Amino acid sequence: MGHLASGCSGLAQEEYRRRHDRMGLRVYWELCRKYGVKCADVWYKEVPDEVRVSEDGQVEIWWDRGVETTQKMEHNRPDVTVLNRAAQEWTFVDFSVPWDKNVVLKEDEKVAKYAPLAKEIRKMHRVSTKVVPLVVGCLGVVSSRFVGYLKVLGIPDVLGGMQTCAVIGTTLILQKVLSV
Repeated sequence: MGHLASGCSGLAQEEYRRRHDRMGLRVYWELCRKYGVKCADVWYKEVPDEVRVSEDGQVEIWWDRGVETTQKMEHNRPDVTVLNRAAQEWTFVDFSVPWDKNVVLKEDEKVAKYAPLAKEIRKMHRVSTKVVPLVVGCLGVVSSRFVGYLKVLGIPDVLGGMQTCAVIGTTLILQKVLSV
């Protein structure tokens, strides 16, 4: 069960990615709303663009876009990047939908994975940086730190919606695989 829900390399490219992106879409939409970036009326109709800019030009929100640095970075493509020029801050948000028992491990992994990028951006642009891992287990488990990460982003508590997306995504994956 665990292998099919979150560990099969054959499903990773398409099925897991669809679940991952759907779950993260809500956060992307909430960030767009927070910063006055044009977005759909409801989150589930949102179609992310690689780069969106707020009306005042002070905030850019990137979806699945590489971050250019002077040093070669092993990991430079977080799921969402928020460049807030007014606050002189970059925020890197990365999502994951692992097997439930791996949620805390995956959160720590995400922070460690993007720490070098955050350090390099601080050095290059003289800004503050944050790395925010948003990890929801494939059956809906989250760590005790999850709500705190949403507070760091300054968006509403969308935990239930993200859990629902993860569980429905897992259900669709299992239905597809087991009905073959």
